[in-house]
Amino acid sequence: MAKVNFRFNDARDWFFRERFGMFVHWGIYAVEGWHEQLQWRRNVPKAEYAKLKDQFNPSFFNPDAWLDLCEAAGMTYLCFTAKHHDGFCMWDTKETDYNLMNTPYRRDVLAMLAEACHRRAGELCALAVRRGDGAARDRQWRADRLLTGRLLGIPAMLLLLGLVFFLTLKGANYPSALLERGFSALGGWLRRGLTDLGAPPVLIRALMDGVYGTTATVVAVMLPPM
Repeated sequence: MAKVNFRFNDARDWFFRERFGMFVHWGIYAVEGWHEQLQWRRNVPKAEYAKLKDQFNPSFFNPDAWLDLCEAAGMTYLCFTAKHHDGFCMWDTKETDYNLMNTPYRRDVLAMLAEACHRRAGELCALAVRRGDGAARDRQWRADRLLTGRLLGIPAMLLLLGLVFFLTLKGANYPSALLERGFSALGGWLRRGLTDLGAPPVLIRALMDGVYGTTATVVAVMLPPM
């Protein structure tokens, strides 16, 4: 057995010891055959997305089949997302009506999964609850919406393709060379400014040729090729 390097010296080290397990994302997004990013990637309004719960009816769900798969693969635990950022609860909760008991299935899959885990002693059923219900996320400007939106998607992609084509013609080191010229121009402006202010020549040389010049060169050289 490989040596375990504990990192926290508390209960979290359990995961470093067990390592291999099954992480299950499951929710009403499965109705569309998608993953948990369905609402965000497809820009589905929340009211429209919530209607998926009226179609959620996993009548063939069998927690023991999941655990059989875990065991056959050599996994020792299972982690289940009982609530993701869409806010839908995959268990019987009194905190919100937006839960599994208000679907055609009307059964608590988390309780079923936990019971199966406890019955097969030694296996862990871990609960993972994603904080928040996406309200804050609704207010964020997402880069993927910029690139895939109907209005800006095509111009944005053409701009990126044009930039790649330009850099291909100019060469991989063009960004570094351009940055170096920019530092050189800025350095000339700073040198003239210090001279106009009456700074001693020795100080100007120390600042511009030493500190500024070295910094500018290092930054330009370290910029990775595009």
